[in-house]
Amino acid sequence: MGKFGPAAPFHTTNRYLNFLVGDPAGSEHLLKALAALPEKEPVAVIFREANDSDTLLAYLVAYFAWPRPVKSLPIDRDNAGSQMQALRATPLSAAFFCGVKPPPHIQSIVRIGDGLAIARRPASKNGMP
Repeated sequence: MGKFGPAAPFHTTNRYLNFLVGDPAGSEHLLKALAALPEKEPVAVIFREANDSDTLLAYLVAYFAWPRPVKSLPIDRDNAGSQMQALRATPLSAAFFCGVKPPPHIQSIVRIGDGLAIARRPASKNGMP
């Protein structure tokens, strides 16, 4: 029988993130990554819309990113190239790859668990590399 007791901060979101990326403190790690970004600059979430886990992960990132603007870039086999071009052309502080492998040319990646990768924008560029 399960234990019932007081819920800790981030109880629900940590359970989701543990299930999705294997990080039991994922909420705290995501907040730490977001705190390192400029507060008013937008971020992007890249995810496979046809994959429910990727979509939920993208929603969680958008939830924690609030009140920053979030650019949603759902990808599939047919539009991946054009979405990556849109990503490079969009001024962002970071891109969150939700269940999606970042392109190999992106160098500085922060990972939260297995499945969430964060690429910060280099200081000298408007868009992503």
